[in-house]
Amino acid sequence: MIRSVDTGSASAPDLLRDLVDNLPCAAFVHDAAGRFREVNPTACRSLGRTRDSLLASDVFAIECEHRLILEQLWRSLAIGQQKAFRGRHRRADGSTFGVAVSVRAFAHYGEKLFCVTATPVASGDEADRNLQSTQKDEHTVFREVFERANEAIAIIDAEGRYVLQNRRHRELLGYDDQELVDKTPAIHLGPAKFREVAKALAERGEYRAEVTSHAKDGRALALELSAFAIERDGQPPLFVGIKRDLRERDREGRAAAERVRRELEESLRQAHKLEIFGLLAAGIAHDFNNVLTLVLSLSDLHADDPSLPEHARAAFADVRGAALRGRDLTARLLEFGRRQPLQPEPLDLEPRLRELIRALRRVVPTTIQFDVTIDGSLPTVLADAVAIEQVLLNLTTNAADAMPDGGTLTIRVERQQIAADTALARALGSGGEFVQLLVADTGTGMCKAALERMFEPFYTSKAAGKGTGLGMAIVQDIVRHHNGHIEVDSTVGRGTEVRVILPAAE
Repeated sequence: MIRSVDTGSASAPDLLRDLVDNLPCAAFVHDAAGRFREVNPTACRSLGRTRDSLLASDVFAIECEHRLILEQLWRSLAIGQQKAFRGRHRRADGSTFGVAVSVRAFAHYGEKLFCVTATPVASGDEADRNLQSTQKDEHTVFREVFERANEAIAIIDAEGRYVLQNRRHRELLGYDDQELVDKTPAIHLGPAKFREVAKALAERGEYRAEVTSHAKDGRALALELSAFAIERDGQPPLFVGIKRDLRERDREGRAAAERVRRELEESLRQAHKLEIFGLLAAGIAHDFNNVLTLVLSLSDLHADDPSLPEHARAAFADVRGAALRGRDLTARLLEFGRRQPLQPEPLDLEPRLRELIRALRRVVPTTIQFDVTIDGSLPTVLADAVAIEQVLLNLTTNAADAMPDGGTLTIRVERQQIAADTALARALGSGGEFVQLLVADTGTGMCKAALERMFEPFYTSKAAGKGTGLGMAIVQDIVRHHNGHIEVDSTVGRGTEVRVILPAAE
């Protein structure tokens, strides 16, 4: 509990006011923007200014150094925290003096304010020497940045004469520093253009345009010139000119245009391949559908024939089921050929995938072992059932083909929560709940070149006669139409892993 103190005849606020007014050091209170809220008489005397003039100004009217550093300090300083540093204050007559500064953040009716005390540092003592050393280091750093910049930069005084130029400026125009002593930019811009730039700087404080300049050897240079004024309290302004060779900009623009052109050409090639594939798929699907009609008719006839043994009828029933799935797939090929949209609906993946995997076990070579895990609590997805079955069928077929001598085929289907700030969420368009279908094999794997081309229509890394090169193109097309994402990892000699991620239904 905070107890009051007996101050005699004076009230506590009056005592605190007298205490602050009689401090031997300058004391200031300012807000987060640097605007003064209160100052004591010592502060006014040290700066040669009245209280009213200080309260109408801010920290930067008296602090000569480190504006960026001060603003960063104010943002980072927590309530109750204190920081000390060396600074340099400017008096009303323009003279400056070193100070040791202490800043403490505090809260006043919910507002963050800063209490600052400043004590003069005698010239020539250790603190002032440290301050001068720090300023020298900062000058070295900024001079190095200026010198190494990729743009041509020059600094001009108030009378238009060159003060400094950087390395790139020397290279661009060909003049060394001595050759620009007492010279103005008219030496390369020409008198008329120099007057135009000077007039704009005097009226608006900035200038930007494309200009023609001339190098020392007479070459005409097309430049982009940006110039602006730097105001200095009590001193004439300086002007900064930044020049960029338009030939470099044009080269960068042409390079970017060339990249876009190549990307568009590649997109057109892929689109053309898909168009051809669509036409072929439609024609093949019609013929294949006729074959399946005969298979369905015979399997229907024998699956229900009571004169056949039970195991024979079961075999015909399996044939009928496979033919029905084949018919659904041919219908999907026909739709793909016509570029018709998929028919998504709320779908429980678990029973559909388990039934398909049971059928796959019958046709995959017995030298391949299945490792299957399907989460029993999968969220519903908005998907076309036949299309999703086709994805799993194509992936498992590829996996089996990659293991001619046997191996392990892994299938995992599980729910996945994806954070919104991850690269995967950006690829999907958002974070949230998803279903991941993983198919992996322990087969031959793919090299980097094959991995980069695996989604191209008609590209296959299989031996002649072993593949059409259409399976992964179809898989990618289906996944994209389901607003999903597909990733593939493969190592030669170790196998391939494919991950398909589909969004859960809302």
